[in-house]
Amino acid sequence: MEALGASGILVRVLFKTLPKEQWGVGREFRRRIKLRLDAEGIDIPYPHTTLYWGEDQKPPAQPGAAGRHEEG
Repeated sequence: MEALGASGILVRVLFKTLPKEQWGVGREFRRRIKLRLDAEGIDIPYPHTTLYWGEDQKPPAQPGAAGRHEEG
């Protein structure tokens, strides 16, 4: 593990591959990591930004936000 941040973890790995095979190996490694994180129920964090267009207006509905209620 190289670094911990507010929106992610940097993990550095080193592979030895045949010439010109490094891209496919890297892609497969990231695919397997993502599948394992999904299987374990671990979400990859990413920064969010919310914009409000004035106090008398509600923010637009967001996909997947059905059923959520925010206090405010």
